[in-house]
Amino acid sequence: MTDQPYLDSIWSSLDALEVIDAICNDFEAAWRGQREPRLEEYLGRGPDRLRSCLFIELLRAELLLILESGQRPDEEDYLQRFPEFAKQVQLQFDVYGLSDRGTDRNSLATTQAHTPRKADRMSPPFRFGDYEVLAELGEGGMGVVYQARQLTANRLVALKLIRPDRLWRHRTAERDEVLGRFRNEIRAAAKLEHDHVVTVFDVGEVEGQLYYAMRYVAGESLRDVVEEGPLEPSLAAKYVE
Repeated sequence: MTDQPYLDSIWSSLDALEVIDAICNDFEAAWRGQREPRLEEYLGRGPDRLRSCLFIELLRAELLLILESGQRPDEEDYLQRFPEFAKQVQLQFDVYGLSDRGTDRNSLATTQAHTPRKADRMSPPFRFGDYEVLAELGEGGMGVVYQARQLTANRLVALKLIRPDRLWRHRTAERDEVLGRFRNEIRAAAKLEHDHVVTVFDVGEVEGQLYYAMRYVAGESLRDVVEEGPLEPSLAAKYVE
């Protein structure tokens, strides 16, 4: 049986993502409606516990919208308006290749100023929130899975993140679709309770990067086994059962 407090923590995280999504959708609608929304106003709509995550999502949305309009975001303006989020502002401007720190603004090419760069994919080992990422286990069309150690619980987990190159090359609507699919995957995994289904330990967001952590199960995958050749019928039937 799954512990109820554990389930409550999972759904609390998912509810928080829904709140952030709704506020960001309203913000983007106002932007596209040429109502010149102020990021500060929409940041104030969320609860204090979500303020940092909400700011990152609103900033990302606004940067993409400004780029789509053919303009260039002003990093210094954001730093002055949001000094408490200076680190996050600088990080996002770096991700989109928009930072002028140490660079002559007039020397930047126009195409560079209006084209977000592909986000770098980090190679283990590295620290990700409460996790020490140890090795890459595999990747799919949307996500990459790492072996990691959850530091507070001192346990090995399989940590799944969205591939940065899949996320940042999209415009806002396409990015929302990718994030939506990832969140649906989290919901589906969190609902399942069975001895033969891997348990979801944790769901959350670090610096705007969605993740979920599952029990780490060592050994070969079924895909690895069948790639070696056809299975004996009795063994295949046992696996299916």
